[in-house]
Amino acid sequence: MRSFIILSISLLFFCMNLMLSHFIAKDLKRDFSESYLLLNKAALIAVPRDIHFGTSDMNFVNTLSFIGYSLDVGRGHINRKVALKVYTSLDAITTYNPRYFDPYYVANAFLTWDVGLYEEAITLLKRGMVHIDDWRIPFYIGFIYFYFLNDNLNGAEYLKIAARHPSAREYNLLPLLASRLYYEEGKYELAIILLREQLRIMKDENMKKAVASRLKTLQTAYEISKAIDQFRLKFGRNPKSIEELETAGLIPKGLKDSAGGKFYITPDGKVRSESELFPIKKKLLEERRRM
Repeated sequence: MRSFIILSISLLFFCMNLMLSHFIAKDLKRDFSESYLLLNKAALIAVPRDIHFGTSDMNFVNTLSFIGYSLDVGRGHINRKVALKVYTSLDAITTYNPRYFDPYYVANAFLTWDVGLYEEAITLLKRGMVHIDDWRIPFYIGFIYFYFLNDNLNGAEYLKIAARHPSAREYNLLPLLASRLYYEEGKYELAIILLREQLRIMKDENMKKAVASRLKTLQTAYEISKAIDQFRLKFGRNPKSIEELETAGLIPKGLKDSAGGKFYITPDGKVRSESELFPIKKKLLEERRRM
């Protein structure tokens, strides 16, 4: 009887996935994402304990399909409403299958950049640290604290944990970056490492395109930041604009932010962009727009 129940539920989820794929391919309506069946913790309670893991796996497949569809509709971006549905689903999945790594990297990749669900992502990732021995989980936590929340102390602590893990030895920049978090340095190197790792393990094409776009923008920002350092050494001051770097021949003309924002240089010599990829304070952005 138990085997029959397991088989029946598996077939049900399989059929649901086929139907979702069919409707998405037909693009019957733009708001179809509202019809996705993503289970929350309350729904999983009703599922027999013996098949919690299997149900969590199937729910994760649905979550990936939902994210992929939303990215396609949103041209590489998801909104807060979508992200909250993703968080609820990932929370259920990691509650009943906390040793499943994939939901944790999805939480880091898609609850932060566009929508700012930083604390929610950290909550899930800290759960993962308890159950999974993988350097990437404390690395993700440290990245969120440093890059998005400007919390260098917590960022450094978690990056040090990641750096001490034996499997992180190929990333020999991690100890150096952890020590530099007490300064406003290392941000681009850290982000580039993160996004390259995400690209390596992602399979969904829509997700990969979104991450690749972020990576391209951050690599460009990194090149500009190095050019600012060269300008400072040569002229003894910070450049006032991107155009000044172009005139000095330190960067090629026409560098663009693939996320849709415009690069600029702050008075203290930092490269920033008006896009969502750069977690600058709202007041600073408003001041920039008045310039």
